[in-house]
Amino acid sequence: MFKDVTFPVLLPDPGNIIAMHALNATGLCPISLLALNQEAELWRLDLHSGIAVKLLQVDIPGFNPAHPQQLVLSKNERYAGVSNRFGQHAALYDLQSLQEVMKLSRDDYHHNTCTFPLAFTELDNRTVLIKGSQWNRLDLVDVETGKLLTERESPVNDHETRITPEHYLDYFFGKLHLSPDGEWIINTGWIWHPIGRIRAWHLPSWASNRWEAEDGPTLHNVWDYLEDWDYPIAWIDDYTFAVWGKIETDLYDEEDGGLDIYGDGKDSMMLAFFDVRTGERMKFFVRMPEFRVSSDLDDVFVYPHAQLAQVHRKLVLWGQDIGLSVLNPDTGDIEYTERTLCPDLYHESAGLFIQTDEYGRFTGLKLM
Repeated sequence: MFKDVTFPVLLPDPGNIIAMHALNATGLCPISLLALNQEAELWRLDLHSGIAVKLLQVDIPGFNPAHPQQLVLSKNERYAGVSNRFGQHAALYDLQSLQEVMKLSRDDYHHNTCTFPLAFTELDNRTVLIKGSQWNRLDLVDVETGKLLTERESPVNDHETRITPEHYLDYFFGKLHLSPDGEWIINTGWIWHPIGRIRAWHLPSWASNRWEAEDGPTLHNVWDYLEDWDYPIAWIDDYTFAVWGKIETDLYDEEDGGLDIYGDGKDSMMLAFFDVRTGERMKFFVRMPEFRVSSDLDDVFVYPHAQLAQVHRKLVLWGQDIGLSVLNPDTGDIEYTERTLCPDLYHESAGLFIQTDEYGRFTGLKLM
């Protein structure tokens, strides 16, 4: 089902690569990556030609190359955001001038439990950064000018009077997912005690209402009562997305029939499909591959070791210890499984899964 694609050895040697992001394919550079190495250096890797170019040195307070990392890229591929996935700090870089644009930080309240919220969007022909500023606050920033587009006072909850102020949000923001057309945004965060909660809202509405991410008219909770958070998500089209995860059955009342719809798969992983505009669950499949959430590092919180992508109208699910599976999204049937495959990422514009071996050599896999 997969065809192997080989690449030449990269020169110069970029070292041990710890994070990658696909770059758009062009005639001259059909298979290229933005990569971060063990020395906290950003490189451009042109896999088809074997040419590697060092771009700049990353400088982020407390950055730990041994911990999971995050790379995000603007649509025009000029700007890159870098952070430890569960870090408190991040930085924004201009890949054209090869300079740091700004340092970023969220407060330290349980910052190590979920992904640093970081993404780019386009609003009124401006490149805009979406960033976590506090555990329960996201902001929009004009990258060119540095102007904060969502300036507002952060409400503070008064625990003594038990009065909840207007717009106060009891929610830890996590990984961000923007729809292909840039109209909708999904966040896979959590709330106490803790349980996962997936929220969605309309991004252009946020540009005109600075409180949209807290309690705006377009905001809705898509999926509540999840056992974990930062679950893998894949967009099917501009309005439909799939989530791979496990439901927390203890929070449902069996006497109300809340578990009957899951049948004998109620304790398994599931793949659920939602309409982002309404939050409506359209369909779901149970008995999906069960990805690992434990961490090999004592000081790194649990998180899903899994990825999900739509490829040629199929859904591909893969992760550490479980290999790779190809699923028919119409029937829920798993049509192919290979336990030895665990790519580093899916390069959408090139149509290839990219992986590295223990010697740092790159190979590709093409779904046929």
